[in-house]
Amino acid sequence: MDLTEIINEAQHLITSPVGIAIGSGSAAAIITGTIANYVQQREANVFPAVLSKSESVYGRNEALRFYSTINDLCMTVTNAWNLSREAKSYSGFVRELKQGRIEIHAVAIDEIGNKLLKKLRRHCELRDSVAETAEALNQSWDYHSHDNYIYVPSVVSNGKGGTKITMKRTYSNTDHNFDFDSEKAEVAQKMLENMLKIHTPKTLHNPDFTVQLTPNSQDIKAIQKTVFEDESRIATPEELNEIFTQWASKARANVTLGEVNNQLSYLINSSPGLFFTINNSEAHYHFNTSSRNHNGPAGYRASEKLRNTCREISSNIHNLDSSIHEVIDKTKYFLNLPETGSKKVAQKSLDIAVESYLASFPDSTINMDQRTSAGGTAFLALGVGVAAGIGAYALQQYM
Repeated sequence: MDLTEIINEAQHLITSPVGIAIGSGSAAAIITGTIANYVQQREANVFPAVLSKSESVYGRNEALRFYSTINDLCMTVTNAWNLSREAKSYSGFVRELKQGRIEIHAVAIDEIGNKLLKKLRRHCELRDSVAETAEALNQSWDYHSHDNYIYVPSVVSNGKGGTKITMKRTYSNTDHNFDFDSEKAEVAQKMLENMLKIHTPKTLHNPDFTVQLTPNSQDIKAIQKTVFEDESRIATPEELNEIFTQWASKARANVTLGEVNNQLSYLINSSPGLFFTINNSEAHYHFNTSSRNHNGPAGYRASEKLRNTCREISSNIHNLDSSIHEVIDKTKYFLNLPETGSKKVAQKSLDIAVESYLASFPDSTINMDQRTSAGGTAFLALGVGVAAGIGAYALQQYM
């Protein structure tokens, strides 16, 4: 094939429905990617940066000081990021971190965090006990099922213009079998009763997260600029106070320990009645239904309530304990910062700050994670490009 033939083939492809579809899809993908990346980059220019006034909780309990310090470390990083983006240079990023006492915050997180972990040792003992109790409850019941099918005649094409009758396998019903082991249930009951004698909301560590703080004019300006991203927005005092104190009200320990106390209270109040139902169960139950699912007899359902509550307590405490260790480990990065700033250091610092904040304040209404996502942009652009290409091809077929 000579050059003239290649040019003619290329012209034919470009003007063909397939070529038009490819061109339309590519153009749509490029435009979408450019716009999406611009929007993401613009959002990434400003991250929330609202300090907690940690000096006001000096001398308070470890939990309150720990989360106050985490908040201030994260916000010190986001403030340095905002200033660097505004200056279009990362050279002063490390300087801003050090002026914001980032190293002092990192040391405090390590020291106070480990003290808090010691205070939560009884919670970790509870975590292990409820996990064992949940497994004992699980062992007291055995559930198995069997699906039953029937064959019904079905008329289908024979591929030669006619039809034929075949037998189609069709779901009919399910046999559900529940076997109860009373001895194992008795063991589970004793485990739960002994656990509840040791661990109650009163015997566990319950730090006070109450704070009385009012944002001043500088704090309000920081909220408007970095949280609302609208300096003209006027918020109510209640809205401002909610944002200003989220480091306390939305702290994972505050939320989790409250949930654990409620779950323990449920076990204390409900377990006697639920075990009465469980212990009056028959050794075997059989149900035949037209559904593949079955809730089981009353005793089985009562066991599930206790088991699920035990598992939730164990999971809550595990997640809290893990999050504290995670933040302590991550923030040690700020103890060995380089002398000069760079984009690499800034991005690494921002990742640590955002991840530490999300681990510590998962219920916060502050939109902390505004990092750009190249993968998300590419996926969006690809999707729009494919849709545009298909649309252009379909349109060519009807012209």
